[in-house]
Amino acid sequence: MLTETNFMIAAALLSATAIGLSLVTLLRNRRQQHLLELEAERIELLEETLAESRGLLESNCETASEHARRIAWLDAKLRRSRHVSTQKKPVSKPVSNGRTSISRNKDRVLKLAETGQDARTIAATLGLMPGEVELVLNLNSRN
Repeated sequence: MLTETNFMIAAALLSATAIGLSLVTLLRNRRQQHLLELEAERIELLEETLAESRGLLESNCETASEHARRIAWLDAKLRRSRHVSTQKKPVSKPVSNGRTSISRNKDRVLKLAETGQDARTIAATLGLMPGEVELVLNLNSRN
């Protein structure tokens, strides 16, 4: 009888332990299920963000392509105008107020220099050689 009681107590303890372990496993399973649901939501959010980013990328590619096309057009136009301006070099003629075009160019160079532009930019803007612009700026800085 004592042995039967001991077996019953041991069986009851084993059953209680099994129930406890089952509860712990159930709680872990629920927590993992919750984490899986959270990760699924994050994946869905990332997929939405990725789709939005792809749309923005396409839009930016189209914009960049349009800008490149415009730059190429402007570059071609600039090259044509430079080609035409190099073919027809104007002869220094007096301007209506009696000043030569050299004086007029000097004034234009100095005005652009006052705005903070460098010699190359001024030369490109006025269609002059960079050396001419640097000469005007150097002579003016000595005065």
